[in-house]
Amino acid sequence: MIHEAIYSLYANARTIDGDTFETITVFDGSGSDITSSLDKSAIDAEVVSLTAAAEADTLKEASDLASAKSKLEGLGLSIDEIKVAFGI
Repeated sequence: MIHEAIYSLYANARTIDGDTFETITVFDGSGSDITSSLDKSAIDAEVVSLTAAAEADTLKEASDLASAKSKLEGLGLSIDEIKVAFGI
């Protein structure tokens, strides 16, 4: 998620090498190293924000799926029919 946070915060970031803040090297479109301009606290906050957004999306998807199943059951479809028809 750290790569996504960097791309989100730094529009000029084009290539990222490394997996932790301590090992990250970030390059812009011209190949220049922009690692020294990174703000660790801003990146950490963005990771938290992006993680929360991803979790919210997952919860919404699960809620939408449960709602759809319930509505289809209300129309008279069995669970087995719903699974076969929609691969769920």
